[in-house]
Amino acid sequence: MSVIGVVLIILANQAHNLLELAVGVLLGLVTLILQVLAAIFALLSARKLRKLYPDILDNRRKNTN
Repeated sequence: MSVIGVVLIILANQAHNLLELAVGVLLGLVTLILQVLAAIFALLSARKLRKLYPDILDNRRKNTN
């Protein structure tokens, strides 16, 4: 998604097209928002899994030694 936005911004800059530039910037903002939401979701999921299985890392370390 961000690659498409970058290509649109580059093409719009070369052609001096404000509509393509605006679409590219909006696509970049949407991509940024999605990445932030994905990071928050990953952190919340990791925290929830850590609460559900608090000793999973200790068990794995014991089994590998």
